[in-house]
Amino acid sequence: MATSEIVREARQRVLDFCNASMRDYKCIFTSGATAALKLVGEAFPWSSQSTFMYTMENHNSVLGIREYALNKGATAFAIDIEEATNDGGGFINPLSSIKVLQHPIQRRHDAMLQEEETSGGAGWF
Repeated sequence: MATSEIVREARQRVLDFCNASMRDYKCIFTSGATAALKLVGEAFPWSSQSTFMYTMENHNSVLGIREYALNKGATAFAIDIEEATNDGGGFINPLSSIKVLQHPIQRRHDAMLQEEETSGGAGWF
């Protein structure tokens, strides 16, 4: 079997698993998470009408998507998702046990500037 046929079959299996048709969706293989997230950040049609929400705990490349979004005028929100703790052995409804907290945006460039201001521009060593 030729390599192109193996790749075509693998794409079809992924689409079948996701219950998606080849007519409506494309399956793209990348070298890893960073390459895939970069592709999303570059290809998405960000605008001032867009909102990008991401969790505080994520793959570092998610922050790269945030930069693409902000550079095109989109709004971005960092959120913290906390699960409620079990009080005394009772059952907690999973639909009501999640709390979402919004955090201020801190861009990579701003974080570097703050670090320089805090340290006086000099290194620790």
